[in-house]
Amino acid sequence: MDDINGNSLDHSTLCHELEKLCDSDELSLEGLQELVGALSKESFASAMKAPYFLHMLCGNKRITLEILQYIFQQFPGVASVSTDETAHLDGGEYPTYPIHLACSNVDCPDFVISALI
Repeated sequence: MDDINGNSLDHSTLCHELEKLCDSDELSLEGLQELVGALSKESFASAMKAPYFLHMLCGNKRITLEILQYIFQQFPGVASVSTDETAHLDGGEYPTYPIHLACSNVDCPDFVISALI
């Protein structure tokens, strides 16, 4: 994938762009496919080390089952990665997983939550 000047984007920029897309009102399956298709093996490895894009995706009002299934196909095991943030429940601190964000997203379809379980 190239920037607006035709220059090839590096892997950290592509990972950042993935996070931005997953957190935006522009989220679409086609947009994800284009961006993920541009990721190199190095970019995939970087995205899997800190896959916060899935957390952003699960909080996005535009999430669909098709989008989630595509991400699962491209990034196996990504749903089991927590963020550095913690949830405070019953007086304890717990890691935050994508399902927590999906459950708190009023626009998230139930079948997406089911797929995350």
